[in-house]
Order: sequence, then structure tokens, then C-alpha cells
Amino acid sequence: MRAGLTALVLAATIALGAMAPAAIGDGGEKSKIVIKKLKSTGASGKVISKARSCEGGKKVSLFRFDDYVSVKIEITHSKSSGKWRTKKNLKPGKYFAKVDASAGCRYAVSKYKTLR
Repeated sequence: MRAGLTALVLAATIALGAMAPAAIGDGGEKSKIVIKKLKSTGASGKVISKARSCEGGKKVSLFRFDDYVSVKIEITHSKSSGKWRTKKNLKPGKYFAKVDASAGCRYAVSKYKTLR
């Protein structure tokens, strides 16, 4: 009786484990964010995705590296075209942008760009 119960629990665990990836999904559509322009008067770029719903109205954060620490400089939102921009005065340094995950869309982090 005990061996049968153990086998049943083991079978149920394996079945649930096999179903988990399908139930959870892959986290949504992939997104990409790029910094196209970086000037002392601000930055601009674009959120890109195969799903248009993952481009517009997304929260975009601009960061600067300061001695191995990421400092959030400004938060903005992308337009329906995926384009975004900030108007904050920027000092020289290494910057990157991040778009937050949202329902059906994955988060993304840009490559670093240096302002001299």
C-alpha cells in the first residue's frame, strides 16, 4: 500500500513538472531597447519587438554607471511607435536604458553608450 502511494505521488510530481513550462509560458514576447542618441541635453532611443503591443506605452529607465553602481537618472514612457526620449541634462559617463516587463512582454536592457 505504501509503495503504491509513493508511486502515485511520484507520478503526479513528474506530470506536474512536465506541464509547468506550458502553464507558465516563456514570459512573453522578446523586447529590445536601444539608445540611438546620447547628448548632454538628454537621450533618445527605441523599444523594438515583434509584438507592436510591446513597443508603445512602456516604462523606460535611463541609468548611468557611477563607480560600479547603477544610478537611475530618469524614467519616461515610450510612444506608440516605440520611440522614447529624456530631456535631463547628462554628465559624461557610461549609460544604459532598461524597459520594464509588462503583461505579455519581456524586459530588456540596452548596450552601454558613453557620453564624453
